[in-house]
Amino acid sequence: MIVQLVLIFIIFFSALLFGSGSHGQEYNVSLRRKWFVVFICFLFILQSGLRNFAVGADTYAYYLKFENIKYESWDSILKNFYEVYIGKEGKDAGYPLLQKIFQVFCEDYQTFLFLVAVFFFGALGHFIYKNTEHIRDAVFAFILYQALFYSFFSITGTRQTIATAFTLLSFEFIKRRKLIPFIFLIFCGMFVHKSALLFFPFYFIANVKQSRLLYWSSILSFPVLVVLGRQFALQLAILSGSDNYLGYAEDTTRGAWGFTTLFMGIVLLGLMMYKKAITYYPFANRFYNAISMAVLFVPLTFTSAALMRVVQYYSIFLLLFVPVLLNTISIQNPRIKYLIFIVVVAILIMKIISSNYTYGFFWDSMVLTNYV
Repeated sequence: MIVQLVLIFIIFFSALLFGSGSHGQEYNVSLRRKWFVVFICFLFILQSGLRNFAVGADTYAYYLKFENIKYESWDSILKNFYEVYIGKEGKDAGYPLLQKIFQVFCEDYQTFLFLVAVFFFGALGHFIYKNTEHIRDAVFAFILYQALFYSFFSITGTRQTIATAFTLLSFEFIKRRKLIPFIFLIFCGMFVHKSALLFFPFYFIANVKQSRLLYWSSILSFPVLVVLGRQFALQLAILSGSDNYLGYAEDTTRGAWGFTTLFMGIVLLGLMMYKKAITYYPFANRFYNAISMAVLFVPLTFTSAALMRVVQYYSIFLLLFVPVLLNTISIQNPRIKYLIFIVVVAILIMKIISSNYTYGFFWDSMVLTNYV
């Protein structure tokens, strides 16, 4: 938690530095925003890549898998593709191959974590830079990331973190209607984590101009899907052909209440601001469409908290959606712009403090609480 709060302080301070200067030259403003995003992503890379193996629920488990791959032959690694995708045994054959290729050059797991962080935050930074207009938008995006997504992408789900990076990169091809490179990136992500395929339909949904109908439909469907959450999860498991998703559908855990409450609050705010937001930001229809998809998947978390990983392919668009809504409110009510900024940031900081995640660098001494 302390590291996160320090990072938030640095985000504010660096935003003042990068945001200072003449605002008359559009190129310079864009360049300063670019370097601000690069700088903050560099800090996020350090936060994730230098973490202790005891940080996060799955980091040490991934370390054990990484070590086991060292003793696997290339023949068994390649044969695993046939077993997974033809024989339907095992899962995500691309991840062992990725580790094996990496180990040709380096056998250090800490370095592997660092490179995963470079890839993910490179993709996230590109995603934020290409889809924001002001440094303050990026400030909101980065703080929101620390409040809602840090606990998974920064310290836990290595395979899906890699897969999500591919989907983030693919968004630019969705905007430009470039199907072939989009499919290539989705398939790369799918070989690392099959759930990346859930992002494929967004190619056909993202650019729909009349997003109000989809948005309303998802909101009205939400309570029904909450009630039918287990059946929904079972159908998803059947379609995926994965025993893991069958396990999630039969899980007894419930979770993500805090996220769901905050998320649905933002969704309702988006509904109230829809007409103005689309007027001021015509490209915001893509963000509305992404959030609509997230609304449809959120009820899965009432079946199993682990299914939050399904939601995150779309909920990460909150990083773009929230700044648009806040800017829209500011345009309508310029006098309360700074009050809105303070209130939203305070809520997000309180969320971070309440989460109270334990963090340590790789040189710190920490207990592996999940394995004792």
